[in-house]
Amino acid sequence: MSVRMRKTSHSTKIGKIKKVYCQNFVTYGECVFHPTEYLNVVIGPNGTGKSTLVSAIVLGLGGDPKILARSSSIGDYVKNGCESARVAVEVYGQGEDTTNFQRSFDLNGKSQFSINNQTVTQRKFLESVDNFKIQVGNLCQFLPQDRVQDFAKMNPQEILLNTINSVCSPDVINNFQKLKDLRHSQENKKSEYKDLKQKLDSTLARVEELKDQLQRYNARKDIQDKLGVCMAKKLRLEIEDIQNKISDLENDLGLANERFAAHEQEYQNIIKKQSMIDSTTDKLKKEIEEKERNLKIAEGRKSQIIIKIEMLKNKINEEKSKFEKRKRDSNERQKELKHEIKMLQAYAQDLQILNNDEMSEANGEKLIRECDYKMEQIKQTMKRLEQDRSNIQNKLDENISETQSLNSRRGSLENINEQKMRFLRSKFPDVYEAIKWIDENADIFEGRVYKPAYIELTVIDEKHAKYLENIIKIRDLLAFSCESAADLSVLATELCSKKKLEVSICHAPPPSESSFTPKVPIEEIRRYGFESYLINLVNGPRAVLGCLCSLYNLQNIPYGSDYVNNCTDKIPHDIRSYFGGNNHCTLTISKYGKKQASLMQRAISSKGLLCSRNDSEINAIKSRLYELQRKTDYLRNQRNEIEVQIRAQQVLYEEASKVKKEIQGKKMEIKRKMIQIERQRSKIETLKKDVVVTPAIEMEFKKICDEAVRDIFKLQAERIEILKVIEKAMEDKAFAINKFGIFRLENDEIVNIISATKEKRDEAKNRVEIINNKCSNLKRDVKQKLSESLKYTNQMEPTHTQFPHRLFYNSLTNSLEELRDKISDLSGRLDCMDNVDAEIVREYDTKSHEVEALQRELEANLHGDENYLCEIKQIYDAWHPVVMQVVTTINDHFGQFMESMGYVGEVKLACKEEHDFESYGIEILVQYRKNVPLQALNRHVQSGGERAVAIAVYTMSMQHITHVPFRCVDEINQGMDARNERKIFEMLVDETTKSGNAQYFFVTPKLLPKLKTNERMAVHVVFNGRMVQSKNAFSII
Repeated sequence: MSVRMRKTSHSTKIGKIKKVYCQNFVTYGECVFHPTEYLNVVIGPNGTGKSTLVSAIVLGLGGDPKILARSSSIGDYVKNGCESARVAVEVYGQGEDTTNFQRSFDLNGKSQFSINNQTVTQRKFLESVDNFKIQVGNLCQFLPQDRVQDFAKMNPQEILLNTINSVCSPDVINNFQKLKDLRHSQENKKSEYKDLKQKLDSTLARVEELKDQLQRYNARKDIQDKLGVCMAKKLRLEIEDIQNKISDLENDLGLANERFAAHEQEYQNIIKKQSMIDSTTDKLKKEIEEKERNLKIAEGRKSQIIIKIEMLKNKINEEKSKFEKRKRDSNERQKELKHEIKMLQAYAQDLQILNNDEMSEANGEKLIRECDYKMEQIKQTMKRLEQDRSNIQNKLDENISETQSLNSRRGSLENINEQKMRFLRSKFPDVYEAIKWIDENADIFEGRVYKPAYIELTVIDEKHAKYLENIIKIRDLLAFSCESAADLSVLATELCSKKKLEVSICHAPPPSESSFTPKVPIEEIRRYGFESYLINLVNGPRAVLGCLCSLYNLQNIPYGSDYVNNCTDKIPHDIRSYFGGNNHCTLTISKYGKKQASLMQRAISSKGLLCSRNDSEINAIKSRLYELQRKTDYLRNQRNEIEVQIRAQQVLYEEASKVKKEIQGKKMEIKRKMIQIERQRSKIETLKKDVVVTPAIEMEFKKICDEAVRDIFKLQAERIEILKVIEKAMEDKAFAINKFGIFRLENDEIVNIISATKEKRDEAKNRVEIINNKCSNLKRDVKQKLSESLKYTNQMEPTHTQFPHRLFYNSLTNSLEELRDKISDLSGRLDCMDNVDAEIVREYDTKSHEVEALQRELEANLHGDENYLCEIKQIYDAWHPVVMQVVTTINDHFGQFMESMGYVGEVKLACKEEHDFESYGIEILVQYRKNVPLQALNRHVQSGGERAVAIAVYTMSMQHITHVPFRCVDEINQGMDARNERKIFEMLVDETTKSGNAQYFFVTPKLLPKLKTNERMAVHVVFNGRMVQSKNAFSII
């Protein structure tokens, strides 16, 4: 609901808000807000969306969500269940024109900006908003609900900056920043000048120190140069001596070369003669080798003939052995044939005995059929007994399987803690590791250390576990408890710091009995369906229960049946939380108005965390196990009786089988004897065929021996011929060897002559090489000494006209002895001088240049400082009067407003010194009590209500000089007493409704009765919630 008295001309409307539109924004699905031109009072209960309108203005004009101090992400302002939101703020322009600023954003925080339905960039959007002098981030213009205390926290410098941004032109703001930048640059220049001056002084001092060292260095350098010239002269004289030696050696080298050439010619002649003898010797060697090869071939043929003869002799011996063996084999076969005939007769006699037995073949078949029939009857009986045993065994297996399953279930039910530990190990490994560590180190604690409530507590009835699971958070169920504070510190150090485990630890001192006493006795509320309180549902250590009672008030939360849900209106308001069946009810009482109560219900379900021991199920399992044991014993007795019957039948079956086998054995024996007789007859026939007559074997043996003897005679004749060839070859070889010996003696004499000649030649050659090496060494010495001489004279010839010490060089003696004395004298003088670093010269030149450069920089710095002073004075003269006028105006109105309320107030521009622009600030001084001096506004000195009064008065004091089109304060009257709130509101109405003043938004959840009104103010009452039917909840009347 809105109240509007009258309208004004468009000349004072530029930048003021005409309309605010929200879509899917926070709690609003869609709404339109039409503020008036001057004072707009927005009122409504908490939670209806007053501050949401303020947020819509800030975000709709491009503000950052951080300004509102509620959420840093704009996506959090999208209504629940929606994907995106849209905010539009329409402001007045020139004449009848308006500008529509629109911002759309989604859950991910992505924003789109448009001006008059034209999409623009964020930068252009903010520039357009700034053109209307709108500063949503300035607390002097825009003070959201959650930023009221931030205004009191601002220091004087921040208040000054926000004030001039709100009420001064951009030139004043820019000049202030320029002054701070210039002052900062000036301070840097002063510091730079001081550093330069200090550096110049130190450099000059160093130059003076270097002058004395430079003089000593030059004197030492002169001696060093003269010593170098002397060394060069000495080396030149030594070079002349060496060159004379080289000339003598070159003459000796010529004579040595002539001698070497003569010996070389003699040596080559003897080598040619030796070469001819070597050629003849080689031919004789080849002839001897050829003779040896022929001899070896003949020896080889002789060996082959001997081998063949031996082979033929061996063949005769082998044939003789074969003949004798065949003769023995024939005799043995005849003996074997007689033996086999006797065996055949014995087999025939055994078969006759078997056939004469009383058991005929027909009688045997009859006995076998009788045995088969008896065995079949026994098999049927055994099959029936085994089927009965199998059925009984199946029943036993079923009983055993069910027994094992029931025992496993009973063990699981009886060991709840083991189940809980397995759960912790899989879901919360850090908690599991901490429990294991406490079990191993329990002796290090002073008092009792409790494991998590999840382990320590036992729910009496498992169906009630859902109530505790929906009240106690899992973090507290898994928290460790210590009765001693010292143990708490030890446990935190060991588990969290050292072992890096993420666990919760709390202090749980032994509780008093009152900790478990409910505010309302259960007898008073049983009639509403309640059974008991949650604290009575669980057993556990008193310290752990006391800790949970202090955290969750378990002793005051009752539970009951579904009937509780029908009596919610009758339950006392002292009970704020309770359970009815599967519903959790929470009662909330408003702090405003008539303290209305609102009830919230939600359905709950079991989470399966706090399981308990089920004794009824365990007893049922034990009863069933007893029945199964009795049934199993009965079945086992039946199975044993059947097994006795099966063993008896097996004995009968084995006896019948034995009789049958004896009958079949006799039949098989007759068949086997008949087969043996047949085989024996076949064997006798084979032996008769293999018997050979002896005369035939003898004839064949004689024939083979005759052929072998004839072959031996032929080979002996060949052997005689080969022996003759071998004798001739041995004679030829001996002749060639004698001839080779003669030539070898001649060659030995030549070798001795060659050795002597070669020795003379090598001696001459070595003489040549020695002289050459001496010449080379001397020439190398000349080159090296010349190089050293040039180093001493800086690579210049001493006689060159440009050489600086040429005259000194020419004045030196040509005697090496006198020159060495001169060098010794100069070296002694050099040793007596101090050694000065050669870097002195370079450092002296560098420091001299540095002095000149520093002097130039100091002159330039002094000139620059004068320029800074002139520029600062020029800007300061333009900036300071304007700021002083603003502060004076604000101070006048601030003092008047505070005086009208019976207080004292002052606003002043403060600074440490005139040009210390960083220290410039606005101090707000107030006095709320007599006999107390003026004190700066500070959250540590004044109360919240007193600070709110000063902030409200200060913002109204800026109304007379404002350059912003509107201001907004959200719940600034919170904390004020009734008198101050009324005074502030009256001043607010008077100041904000004056013609030409800025638009003003005053947001509050409440107003005092009988407040002052004005025709230029509008009161907007916000109604928002489930019962609002209209889309446009803010229609203006």
